[in-house]
Amino acid sequence: MGGNKIKRLMEIEKNNKIATEELLDFTKRRIFCLEDLMAEKFNAKIYRTLNGFTQEEIYEYAGAQDSVVNLKLSKELSCIYGDSLTVVFVYSQKERITLEKNKAALNDMSNIKTKELLGDINSTLYNKLLEDGIPIKEIVEMIVYQVTEENNTFTSALLRKPKILEIPFESIGDSNDIFVTYNALSRFISDSVKLSPEEYNNYLACKLILNPNDLIEREKAKVFDKSGKIVNQEVGYLWLMWKKRLGRLTEKNKADLEKLSLNRLTNRLALADKELQNMGLSFDKLGLMVKIHDIFSQNCSNGQIS
Repeated sequence: MGGNKIKRLMEIEKNNKIATEELLDFTKRRIFCLEDLMAEKFNAKIYRTLNGFTQEEIYEYAGAQDSVVNLKLSKELSCIYGDSLTVVFVYSQKERITLEKNKAALNDMSNIKTKELLGDINSTLYNKLLEDGIPIKEIVEMIVYQVTEENNTFTSALLRKPKILEIPFESIGDSNDIFVTYNALSRFISDSVKLSPEEYNNYLACKLILNPNDLIEREKAKVFDKSGKIVNQEVGYLWLMWKKRLGRLTEKNKADLEKLSLNRLTNRLALADKELQNMGLSFDKLGLMVKIHDIFSQNCSNGQIS
């Protein structure tokens, strides 16, 4: 009798354990289902694993399209990086070429490099993730934020359109507005942004018109000779072009602008002709030099210089 009772109690305990496990499993599946639905609302998808992900899975789920990913890590790594990391996976050009040919090609690599996006970790850990990567077997879950339009990816056979971020703003003036141009170039200089030679010449030309008294010695030496005459032909040309747009050209200015424009075109044609000669061609061979010169001269005489 006693033996039967013990046996029955063991069966009841076993059944209760099975029922508990089934309840926990059911609850876990319901939680996963709710999490999946919530992720879908945010245009994301959740991937889970018990044994870690492979390089192939990571590239297929997120890496190929450079998706933003929220990583849930093992308990061991959670103590180091926190409960989760928001990252993008980082691939070298060589790795991406290899993966586009064979997604399983890097499966023998134990780590994957990542760039943490939210600033939730210190610089040492940030650099460690970027240089050494994170063990892929320690990634428990990935929430991948889906890219609605496919991006261009190096050597990909798929046609992927770049996403365009449109930022609406109200513009004042246009690229021909001397105030807009001068203020923009001045801001670049004050922010230590290096200008190209053409941009710097344009800056000097604008300053000659708007703030000539504020020219510093270095700028004066760039523009004038000792007698105060403009000797920098490129600055002089741009200065006259601004005067033309502002309707301030004198008769002498018009003559100077025509001369500078012709010199400018001649110099540029000479450079182009040199490049053509390197290819075994020339303007003379193409019969274009005289035609271009005649067209330009006609435009000068008609006041259509630009």
